[in-house]
Amino acid sequence: MDREKLEPGAPLREIPAAAIEALHYDTCKACNGSKVFRSYTGRVVGSCFKCKGEGKIGYKQSPEKRAAARNAKANKKQVQIEAWKAAHEEEFAWLTAAIARGFQIASNLMIDLSKFGDLTEGKVALIRRFMAEDIARAEAKVKSIETAKVIDLGKIMTAFDNAAANQVKAPMLRLDRYRFAYKPDKGVIYIRLADKEVEAYFGRIEGGKFFKSRECTPEHEEAILTAAADPHAAAIAYGRREGACSVCGRGLTNHASIDDGIGPICAGRMGW
Repeated sequence: MDREKLEPGAPLREIPAAAIEALHYDTCKACNGSKVFRSYTGRVVGSCFKCKGEGKIGYKQSPEKRAAARNAKANKKQVQIEAWKAAHEEEFAWLTAAIARGFQIASNLMIDLSKFGDLTEGKVALIRRFMAEDIARAEAKVKSIETAKVIDLGKIMTAFDNAAANQVKAPMLRLDRYRFAYKPDKGVIYIRLADKEVEAYFGRIEGGKFFKSRECTPEHEEAILTAAADPHAAAIAYGRREGACSVCGRGLTNHASIDDGIGPICAGRMGW
């Protein structure tokens, strides 16, 4: 049967009273039954948009049936999620691990999985790309450990230990062209270019090995290893060339200090 066509501007047909009485009413959650809409200041600005000023909303089904329908929908979605997890065990394991380490994109993907019951092929491909990148980084880390050169830390660690014993909070040495910054809490020495105006990171010394960065050329690597093996000689070379203390970086004015490449106070702190 065709629906009755209404002329523009014609009034809508009223809903029969019997149909209205058959509805199941719930208190409007938007206005909490007050029938009005309030601004953020609490001022009444008109009738509630959700319930049209009625304070209640009518449904064809009872609250029990609607709750049962919602539960059935939720159960269906959970079954869908479990099926996706079974078909993508490695991807789901990566999601869980990535979320644990604070990766926001993984958290967003997990939200999508909970919301839709599965993930699109594009999102699965994205996860697999991240997985491949993680594997590549892990392999590169293993390779860097295997290829890292063993370094003699005896002299430089003695200097840093002396500085720590003398209450130097952030021990640092300017050796040759580089800054050796020691982090006692991590047991790591970070190496950068001595010129602060040029940001260049060359690697770190950890566990008796030098892990060079991509910027560290063979020439830089050789110079760093040489400086670390004999820090006192490298400190003198820096001080004489720059005219500044190799520990604190301040300018040297005393001829004896310039020859030593280090100020007398800093020298005492480093045990030189």
